[in-house]
Amino acid sequence: RGRRFSHAGLHFTFEVPPDFHLVNSEQAVVAQGPDGARIQFDGDASAKAAGVDPLDYLNRTWAPNLQLQGLERIKVNGLAAATGRARVDSQQQTYDVRLVAIRHDPKRIDRFVFLTPPKATAGLAEALQHTTFSYHILSPAEAAALKPLHIKVVTARSGDTPEQLSKQMAEKTGALERFLVLNGLKPAQPLQPGQKVKLVVE
Repeated sequence: RGRRFSHAGLHFTFEVPPDFHLVNSEQAVVAQGPDGARIQFDGDASAKAAGVDPLDYLNRTWAPNLQLQGLERIKVNGLAAATGRARVDSQQQTYDVRLVAIRHDPKRIDRFVFLTPPKATAGLAEALQHTTFSYHILSPAEAAALKPLHIKVVTARSGDTPEQLSKQMAEKTGALERFLVLNGLKPAQPLQPGQKVKLVVE
């Protein structure tokens, strides 16, 4: 929802900074941000992650070749975690990378990768730190309250416009563009009274 990602099955949630756009894929949750910044989140429930200290996991299992600096153990809302940073070259571009490993439960470690161009690192540091510490475990009641979005079909009335109806969409960022694509409409194309249109709602 917007800048917040929540997982009902695994009972966790976190929030990305303003101006970051979340995309969920099968492999990871990715957030694209300004100046080429990027956040990637995933989890490791393999045997290598089970019961391992997050700092040891970070340094020896997850990123043994990165020569991480500033390695430290931290607490993220009561959960054991660790972080470290490095500078890497990728596709003729240099990035500052910060890794965060969080002990989700005895068998799983959740992982953040924060990538920023060096010129943007200092300016984004506080916002990205907020993302780390926004991560927390959902209570059973919070997890049960999470519901997927669904499609609602409505009938356009006289005077209704795409701009007006798109304000009912659950996701406010880019709502008009999503509404147009969802309904096969072109920009500035008027709606006809009685026309059926789809909305994505809570």
